[in-house]
Amino acid sequence: MHFSGKLTAAALASLFCTLPFTASTAAIYPAPLVNSQSSAISMDQAKKIALKETPGKIIKIALKTDEDGRLVYKVIVLSNGAEHKIKIDARTGQVLKVKNKD
Repeated sequence: MHFSGKLTAAALASLFCTLPFTASTAAIYPAPLVNSQSSAISMDQAKKIALKETPGKIIKIALKTDEDGRLVYKVIVLSNGAEHKIKIDARTGQVLKVKNKD
């Protein structure tokens, strides 16, 4: 390998070694890993918030990224025979939306 080839190889190695420190975490790791570690409220807290908003039985809860790129808990509560979808901001705990699924 010539000197310029070694220099190029060293430059590329340096770039790849520093990549995790310069790129955003979301660009490197799959969304589920980033999302599960970066939420401010726990799933149990999200359940309590949902049940305070709409008393009933939780039949499904999921941590997702919404259409605005915001991390949210999507909770479905069964109350009086009807399903209610509740969207909760996973960082603040704020109820963003409540919708009857009927």
